[in-house]
Amino acid sequence: MNSKKIIQLSTTQKIMLSFLCAILVGSFLLALPISSATGEAVPYIDALFTATTSICVTGLVTVPTYSTWSVWGQIVILFLIQLGGLGVITVMYGVMMGLHRRLGLGNRWMLQDVFNLNNISGIVKFRRSSGAPQAFRCSHLSVR
Repeated sequence: MNSKKIIQLSTTQKIMLSFLCAILVGSFLLALPISSATGEAVPYIDALFTATTSICVTGLVTVPTYSTWSVWGQIVILFLIQLGGLGVITVMYGVMMGLHRRLGLGNRWMLQDVFNLNNISGIVKFRRSSGAPQAFRCSHLSVR
């Protein structure tokens, strides 16, 4: 018999893993030559640092943004800033709402932890009155 072990992650671990995945995808996109203003690949450590500070919304940079990154690279950075500002879980939740998917019990527990609610009973009412829908309506990218 094959005994497959399913790894169960806690809510905190899922949140950390989602941030890690977003940072790695962002750094990969920034490391591509198309993201560089010169057309040559930026060192991966600079792309990783820029993606990390964009997701964490700290604003630290190791290279000048305007002269180093192409328009595509700047759009990736803006997306990462927006994703970090809204929160990875909030964006995932907004996508689920956009796809009209019902929230299972596990997702409700995760949202309870993310939004720091006392109990799970009002999560459906909470999701309609605040949280991701308003964040998506009020947020926008501005490029100057």
